[in-house]
Parts: sequence; C-alpha cells; structure tokens
Amino acid sequence: MVFFETFFIPFLKKIDGKQPLFSEQKIRIINLFKVTVIIKRRPSILDPQGKAVEKGAAHLGLKNIKDTRIGKFIEFTVDTDDQQTAEEEVKDYCIKLLSNPIMEDYEYSLEKVS
Repeated sequence: MVFFETFFIPFLKKIDGKQPLFSEQKIRIINLFKVTVIIKRRPSILDPQGKAVEKGAAHLGLKNIKDTRIGKFIEFTVDTDDQQTAEEEVKDYCIKLLSNPIMEDYEYSLEKVS
C-alpha cells in the first residue's frame, strides 16, 4: 500500500494543479491478517462422517485406514491494525459462529499480510 501512496498520489492531482481527483485523506494503509482456522471434533465425541468415509475406504479395498476424523478448514482475513484486536475477533468468531464449543475444538493461526 505504501507503493500506491508514493507512486500514484502525485498522478491523482489534476493537470492544472488544483483539486486532486481523489481525496488524499480517504486513502489509508490497510493492514490485514490472514487467518487459518482448523476445527476438529473432540476426541471423546463420535465422528459419524469419519466412520462413513472409513467404511467407504474399506469398500475400495483400503484395509489399513483407521480412526478417520473429519474437520473443517476455514480461511479469512481480518482488517485491523492491531494484532490483539484481530485475535479477539477471531476467537469470538470461532466460538460464536464457526465451531460448536460443546463438541469441537479449534485452533487458528494469524499471519500479517503486507
């Protein structure tokens, strides 16, 4: 985003040097955090989808497949300048919407995107 500000802002002004085409005050540097969330059923909870897939594997002749567990993999971005705020929002998102806290555990990773 810094490249945008240093390279394009001078060209955004009108040729006669008066009013800029776009207000420089509205341009801000956007800090994004890329988030990866993995949600898994707790080990004590039966995973019927995993069992069904395991039976399918057995029908295909794959006899050594055991203990299949199916989970969710979710990616999204958080638009904030503060990593602590991003982590709080991710935790709320996971607890309130993405996972069932009674049956599932979640883990996440944050990566700052520049």
